[in-house]
Amino acid sequence: PPRRYSDGPGGSVTAPTHLDECFQLLEDEDPSVSWVCDRCGVRDASKRMWVVSHPRVLVVHLERFGYIRGRRFKRDDAVRVPVVGMVRTNRARDPSAKPSPSDVHQVYDLISWTDHLGATDTSGHYTAVAQGADGAFRRFDDHRVARLLPHPGPTLSSSSAYLLFYLRRDA
Repeated sequence: PPRRYSDGPGGSVTAPTHLDECFQLLEDEDPSVSWVCDRCGVRDASKRMWVVSHPRVLVVHLERFGYIRGRRFKRDDAVRVPVVGMVRTNRARDPSAKPSPSDVHQVYDLISWTDHLGATDTSGHYTAVAQGADGAFRRFDDHRVARLLPHPGPTLSSSSAYLLFYLRRDA
C-alpha cells in the first residue's frame, strides 16, 4: 500500500513518498464518504477524483497542513518530486480501467516550486525556486537570489515543498 503522511506532529518518519503515489491517493476510490440526500437522508457513497485533461501549466498543491482533535499541525513528510519527464495519463474514461493505447500521455517538467519553512500555517517563511531561461534553478528568498548548486537532478526530495509548477513539454 502507498505510504501515507504521518498522522500528526511526532508521527513516524517514513521513506519519501513519490508524487505519483500522491496522485494515486487522490485518484483512488474513497469509500468512507457519506452524503445526505434531501429526499431520503444519509446514503453510503464513495468519492473519486482524477485529472481528465491536462493544462499547459499544471499546479500541484501538496497538503502540508492538517487537523487532529481541533489542533492544526504541519506535515513535513518528504515527497520525491520528478523534475524532468513526469508523465501523466489523460483518462477521460473510468480511471479504474487498465491503461489503453488510446490514453493520452502528457509529459511535464518542473519549472518552479514554493517551500514553506516553519512549524505551522500561521508562522514560517515562504521561498520560491524557479528555472531561468538558462536552465538553472534559482532560490528567491526575500531580497536574496541564489543559484541552486548542484542542479536538483531528475528527482527532488523535499519536506518543505508546498506548491509545484509544471510546464507541459508541448507548450
